[in-house]
Amino acid sequence: MRYYLILISALLLTGCKKEIDPTQGKEVLKAGFVYVNPEGKQLKDPTIIVPPKLSAMPANIDYIPYEGATFKSDIKVVRNKIEQDYSGTPVVKWVLYDLDNKRVVKTESESDINLDIASVGKYRLTQYIFKNEIESETLNMAVDSASKIVEISAIKSIDSIVIDKLSSHSPYLTFSFKEDEVFDAVVSLYNSLEDAENSKPPIAETEVNKALKLGASQIAFTNTDPIFIPTFDFPEKDDFYLQLTYMQHGKKFRILDNRFGSIFKYYKTGYLTADKSALQEERKLKFGDMTLTISSSFTFQR
Repeated sequence: MRYYLILISALLLTGCKKEIDPTQGKEVLKAGFVYVNPEGKQLKDPTIIVPPKLSAMPANIDYIPYEGATFKSDIKVVRNKIEQDYSGTPVVKWVLYDLDNKRVVKTESESDINLDIASVGKYRLTQYIFKNEIESETLNMAVDSASKIVEISAIKSIDSIVIDKLSSHSPYLTFSFKEDEVFDAVVSLYNSLEDAENSKPPIAETEVNKALKLGASQIAFTNTDPIFIPTFDFPEKDDFYLQLTYMQHGKKFRILDNRFGSIFKYYKTGYLTADKSALQEERKLKFGDMTLTISSSFTFQR
């Protein structure tokens, strides 16, 4: 009986013994990184949305190019549950994984990484940290890791739509348009040319400019709600259909669009605003003596 009492007491003492933290008193590295936008602002969001790195600019124009998305190591050292910035030189390995195509598309061993991706899609960027270079050859030997989802998005917000000088010149039939009378005008956005021709409602549309006259200059089209469009592509390859329509006496006249081959399409993209807060893009649709300019941008917020 005495033996059992001693055994029970020993078990109770063992059960009440305080659990010892194996990291107590030791320095433990904690992986982490931030997105640094072109303005230099650091964003810690778990999902980062950035535009693709594309550039199409006239040779005679000075501009600030977009260099891609930069991610900077933000590794911490934890000692006795107190977290501080790590001042040493970490052994780091980055792995960028294409979530859509299920494959690794980039690896890097520098402390920071720049992603100059042109393809739209979702990616997982993972940072692994190691004790030394030898262990960095095997990902399973990492002491810690951290990940973010990086979404490459071509969607931009339309900032302005302006016509330099109203004209009735068009590659489409406008013979019944009365040039000496006032008319209304609107710019519409469709998923496709087929949707527009089949009288489907546009996915976005500007406010109607009313009582216009030919020859009027700097006509701006406004919109109550934001209009978002994909990045313009080279002529004939846009992923959407954009159309300028005149309306007069109950009739509609298609004047300009981004499909007709004889409409000159001037295009520039991949350049930053002066304060580097946004990526800009511009498309001009020109026929005869009239040019429609669409300016859009991607603001670096998250």
